[in-house]
Formats: sequence, C-alpha cells, structure tokens
Amino acid sequence: YGVSDDGSILVGDANGLGGFYQDAALVTHVLNTSESPASAVVKTVSHDGRFAVGSTRGDPNGFFVRWDLIAGTSEVIRLETPLGLPLRGFAMDCNADGSIVVGYSMSFELGDTPSGVIWTTNGLASFGQEYAVATATSADGVVIGGMTALLDGSSWISTLGIPPMPFEIYLQTYFNFTPPRNLGGLISISGDGRTILGAVDGSEGWLVRLPGSRQADFNRDRAVDFFDLADFVDCFEGRHLLPVSSADLNRDGFTDFFDFIQFVEDFER
Repeated sequence: YGVSDDGSILVGDANGLGGFYQDAALVTHVLNTSESPASAVVKTVSHDGRFAVGSTRGDPNGFFVRWDLIAGTSEVIRLETPLGLPLRGFAMDCNADGSIVVGYSMSFELGDTPSGVIWTTNGLASFGQEYAVATATSADGVVIGGMTALLDGSSWISTLGIPPMPFEIYLQTYFNFTPPRNLGGLISISGDGRTILGAVDGSEGWLVRLPGSRQADFNRDRAVDFFDLADFVDCFEGRHLLPVSSADLNRDGFTDFFDFIQFVEDFER
C-alpha cells in the first residue's frame, strides 16, 4: 500500500497474517500490536520510512496504530466521541513525517455512517458524516481529501482555510474550472497538495493539477491575508491542531526562524 521516498521501505497487508513492512535488505517484518495481536493492516509510511501507519483488524474496538520502525515500538491512537464514547478507527494516509493521520471513524451502531477524521499529535477533529472517508493528505497536512457518503463516491477537499466541500464545487469556486464529468473516488494527493487523483467506479481514472500558490497562503484559501499569518504563527508556536512540523516551509526537517522569515517575506510582497 505504501513506499518511502527512497524506495527502501515497503508496507502493506501480509495476506491476513498482519500488516508488514519490508526493509532495504528485502527482509519482511510482520507488524502487530500488544493490545491486538490478532492482526493489523498497514496503509501508509512516512516519507523518510520511519513510521508505518495503519489500523488494527479483527478487534471490535479497531483503532489507529503508528509503528516506529527504527525504535521497534507502536503507538495506539484511540478514537472517541466528544462525550468520550469509543469509536472504531480506520487509518488511510499520513503526512510526510507521520505526525498527521487521516482516515475515518464509525460508532458501533448497526448501519452507522462513517465520518472522515484527522488525528495529529495535538488532537482529533472530524469532518462529519457527510464527508465519510478521508483518504489522502499533502506532505504538510494542510490539504486533505476523501470521499463522501453518497452512492457515487463523490470526492471532497478541505484545507485550513476552506471547510470540507465537494471537489467540483471547490474547483469552480477557487479556480473557475468546471470538470467535464464527476470526479469521484479521490484516492491520492501529491506532497505539495497540487496534484490530486482518483478513479470513478473502478473503471476510469482522473487527475487534476492545480496551479501553484504562494507560501504565505498558508491555509490555501487562494488569498494571502492575516488569517494565514494567524494560522502560521499558531502552528509555528505549537498552538494549532496541525503539528509544528507543518510550519517547516523550507522542508529542511526543522521548524525555526528561517521558516518564519520565509513566510514574512512572502506575506509582505
């Protein structure tokens, strides 16, 4: 299901035996958790190959799991309602450093509609049952997309500055572009958040390439304003749902004043 940037780490599902990763020496390692040894499925891996992300399977309480492949440890991410009631969790994708996980949750009620969710080191947020499954995120976690609960699997998109909305409406509103057909089944978003792809009914693929945006448009709402400044500063100082790493504008692995200066220079253009 996933591969690290340098191709040295592969992750997936070992045919019901559990999630797995294969290292650079082509040695396969089965990944489970101490709380749910039955099995797990690994859906994605961080860009540097350190963290594998997936969900438990065969456990009625299903939850997100993040494995640190270097330390050999696993972290369980339990999902709950605002009232503290347990939810089943299914991970689908993570950002570049593995600090953001997107997927969906479900209650234990028969016939319940799933709800797209984002989990970060700073908390959990739901996109609501209308936006049923979050399938993909950009490298910084700012752009998130998925599929609705509609029968045609319509796609949706969301950013820090734009609430979840159908993908076609997003394109019409912010890019004055009307797709020639339904863009259902959103499945992947590129690291920079500009290339988005999916498949309709498993028979026809589609791909949309968005024009670039300024770095100071931190919330990707197609406007550079003080909302961007507020969001960037909150993220930079650790007061945002997004982790501090999302403010690493120059992608050097450090969130520091070089990033802040870079933002301010573009903001003041």
